[in-house]
Amino acid sequence: MGKDWSRVALLSGPVVGGLVFLCLPDSYAGVGGERLALAPGARGTLAIAAWMAVWWLSEALPLAATALLPVSVFPLLGIAPVQTVAAAYAHPLIFLFLGGFLLSIAIEKWQLHRWVAQHVLDLTGGHVRGLVAGFMAVTAFASMWLSNTATTIMMLPIALSAINAARMPDEAMRENVARAILLGVAYAASIGGMATLIGSPPNLFAAGFLSEHHGRVIDFRLWMAMALPAVLILLPSVWWLLTRVLAPVKGHISASVEDKASSWQTLPPAARRVAAVFVLTAVAWMFRAELNGWVMMGFRPFAGLSDATIALLASLALFI
Repeated sequence: MGKDWSRVALLSGPVVGGLVFLCLPDSYAGVGGERLALAPGARGTLAIAAWMAVWWLSEALPLAATALLPVSVFPLLGIAPVQTVAAAYAHPLIFLFLGGFLLSIAIEKWQLHRWVAQHVLDLTGGHVRGLVAGFMAVTAFASMWLSNTATTIMMLPIALSAINAARMPDEAMRENVARAILLGVAYAASIGGMATLIGSPPNLFAAGFLSEHHGRVIDFRLWMAMALPAVLILLPSVWWLLTRVLAPVKGHISASVEDKASSWQTLPPAARRVAAVFVLTAVAWMFRAELNGWVMMGFRPFAGLSDATIALLASLALFI
């Protein structure tokens, strides 16, 4: 499929859906001739069906990605809440986790984690304890949005390359630096994974259990409000123990993840688009309550927005 055709097919889906919604009548004749109202929800459902048909027939997106459209759009249009729509697929929290996985795959594909790591390491100036802190900070931040395992796998080769490239005064110092960095990455991934709902699978299980059995809904921002303070205490505490007690290190070394740190302008356009989707998704998760209550021209366009819906919209954006 050519690029021009792909763009036409992508645009045709929502255009056809909008035309179907506008052209459908407000009422229709029943079996006995009486006039029956065609509710906006019914018109919206038919419009989304037409939109999906266009994308399925043209394969503008992968078939499975198009199938996620109802659970993403139905809540926004007020057709049905995300819990009702997602029940036909799986638990809503599964889609929240799916969105996190897709974001992590995109970040890894375009090497954004390496770019962030290099720039954080440049700020440390070669100070050994700062180097460990830099790796831990990058790992913890990445683990807030990606799974602990995926974050560790991504950071491990970067950490090893920095250790191998570092010039150190003796072998004992090299062993301590290697121990501090590698353990720091592992601990920081676990600590950072506590901060958000999608940071670690047990977080979602706990939120799902509380919602289903105790009626206590914990959204993305509430979880962060409870867990982030603990992360901000644990992370520097572990760093202090590693660099001063378990694997004492000090002084300066020379280490680099890349031969030369790339500037933001030199990153591939796709990498910048992934970064934009990531930032917008994180902001939407943190300010969802404000978006739910936002009124525009007498309407609340984001009243049906949920954490799972945001994750799926981000996933669709990555596919598009």
